[in-house]
Amino acid sequence: MVIDSKSNNCLHFPCSHHFFGFAVLQALLTCYSIPYFDVSCFGDSVLSDICKMMAKSEYVRKYFVSNYVDVSCHPKDMIRRFTFPYLRRCAVLWKMLQASMSAPLFESSPIWESNPYTKDSVLDGSIAVELNGITELEDMFQIHSLELVLKNEVMHSLALKWCDHFCREFGIRNYGAALFSSPAVPFKLIKLPRLYQDLLQRFCIKFSSPLPSFLLHLQML
Repeated sequence: MVIDSKSNNCLHFPCSHHFFGFAVLQALLTCYSIPYFDVSCFGDSVLSDICKMMAKSEYVRKYFVSNYVDVSCHPKDMIRRFTFPYLRRCAVLWKMLQASMSAPLFESSPIWESNPYTKDSVLDGSIAVELNGITELEDMFQIHSLELVLKNEVMHSLALKWCDHFCREFGIRNYGAALFSSPAVPFKLIKLPRLYQDLLQRFCIKFSSPLPSFLLHLQML
């Protein structure tokens, strides 16, 4: 799909903001469903009241599940950590939309080529680097601070509608599955040998439109 940069901003950013609100809401419901999670820092906002009410539902407690809530982490930072996987998917899509004849599909960038986590930092429970990565992506997509998102009236309206839909659906159907929330895990894109990396980039640029899988394999061979 070829879209100019201006159209990219007009389409991708509003969609990212819209679904970021749902990522925040799902993270809140997950945390509010855990008895030992400290919700006092969220105050008496409309969104907090919605989550408190929803957390009393057996459906919510069964569906929004996580084993990764860190009590040593500030509650607001914990919510942001649960939105990190969503932000990374947005970033991957953004990079793909930005690809053009003058820019390879996966150009060099510290977000993709370096792993911000080390084994020691994960084991030590250090989340400073992770929060820096979240801040970087929030700035990239011009997302407001969590405090402003929680106070946003549009967010309150979306939360009410979404929660109403969720309760109606689960009142009729039993999905028998849970939505497991977790922070982003360390990852690094595979770096091919130079020759294959160049061939892959040229192929992706030359054939920007989708091809049937069997044609794709023939072309690559």
